[in-house]
Amino acid sequence: MKKPALLYLNGQFLPEAEAQVSVFDRSFLYGDGLFETLRIYEGRPVFWAKHMERMQRGAAHCGFKFPIDWVELGFLAIELAKRNSIDAGVLRVHLSRGIGVRGYRSRGATKHTLLMTVGTLKHKGFHHPPINTIISKKTFLPMGDETSEYKTASKLPHIIACDEAHMEFADECIILNAKGRVAECGSGNVFIQDGKKFITPARVEGPILGILRDGLVQVLNGIGIRVLESKITVKDLMIAPEVFRSSTIGGITPISKIETKSVGTSTQSEAISFIKEITDKLIFSDYETPW
Repeated sequence: MKKPALLYLNGQFLPEAEAQVSVFDRSFLYGDGLFETLRIYEGRPVFWAKHMERMQRGAAHCGFKFPIDWVELGFLAIELAKRNSIDAGVLRVHLSRGIGVRGYRSRGATKHTLLMTVGTLKHKGFHHPPINTIISKKTFLPMGDETSEYKTASKLPHIIACDEAHMEFADECIILNAKGRVAECGSGNVFIQDGKKFITPARVEGPILGILRDGLVQVLNGIGIRVLESKITVKDLMIAPEVFRSSTIGGITPISKIETKSVGTSTQSEAISFIKEITDKLIFSDYETPW
């Protein structure tokens, strides 16, 4: 008989069927929480320190305390993957403000809810094959909002956009900001190639500052390949020689079609292959570095 899947909830490893969270938890009622999603490689979460640093900044921004030392939590995450026999997969860490009084004000919510779950991935390789996308027409992202830098539990715009893509038989959606420029994908950041340089939407354009995105910007600029954090218009997308999505779950994913227009070349292009090599080095260097 297959062992029941385990999760980690508020200091305990529990079978999923036994885990309980109050219906009055503010993350359920108002989306008052944060989460991080990480790739598990050889039983260990990739970019753990960077994800936890962002989560702690998000907690400080939202006004609640991170309830456990992030290094200790990392070892608990490794143990959770081990108990579920997951060597390669995905880890989600969810932190809720907890239970408070009714209403938007967070008074009384002093006991936070901390949940970790693990699972497998359909695509075993770190990088995904080329995808087709649409541009969302139903939702937009705010610009210059510091809260959007963090993964909050309030992801309704992304849910709407991703469902919109599914209804149009696309793999992914591109979400614009209030000015009609590119903000991000439903599940990652957007990069385009422009001559010998790359461009990704700047912070003020509304994207989340993805962990892999920031790593690529730093490394590429460090080796003399210019990466601009700037504006990207829909026209820029359509004429770019290469367009790709970056995320810690999907790695580097070439975008081969936007709406009905083919863009870029293929997964084997020189530019895409080079970016994948840089990403692989980032992953393995992180894996070799102690927390």
